[in-house]
Amino acid sequence: MSQTIQVLLIVLLVVSIAAVLKLFSVLNGVQATLSQTRAEIAGTLVKVEAMTSTTDKLMREELTPTLQVTRQALGHVEVMTRALAETTSSVRGISRKAEGAATIAAVVGGGGGTLAKTAFTLAASGVMAFIRNRKTKSDRQKKRERTERLLSSKK
Repeated sequence: MSQTIQVLLIVLLVVSIAAVLKLFSVLNGVQATLSQTRAEIAGTLVKVEAMTSTTDKLMREELTPTLQVTRQALGHVEVMTRALAETTSSVRGISRKAEGAATIAAVVGGGGGTLAKTAFTLAASGVMAFIRNRKTKSDRQKKRERTERLLSSKK
């Protein structure tokens, strides 16, 4: 019986050694897989960092200046539109006054040349007074500068 126990112990020892060797083999495979996975993750992180850097550079160097220029252009368009509206309004006023003067001259024209000349002179002086009372260029410039300041403060 002691011999049987010794044989069983030897078999058990051989099986244990084989199991330990198999365990080392599996652990080496796991270690190789983990090393490969770590290398792939590091490569992916490098690519993500490069992409983030490129995106940030694009935002700073391309999009931001473009948006600023677009905002400025829209501000200029708004100022020009206002100036055009003011000019149109002034031209309408002048046109109405000239039309009135022409009507007066036509009505008075039948009554004699002196009265027609006097009416036309009065109408012409009214148009000239209207033109003189219009906003000067410096007034328009001041208004434009105020508008631009307002637009830039909204940014």
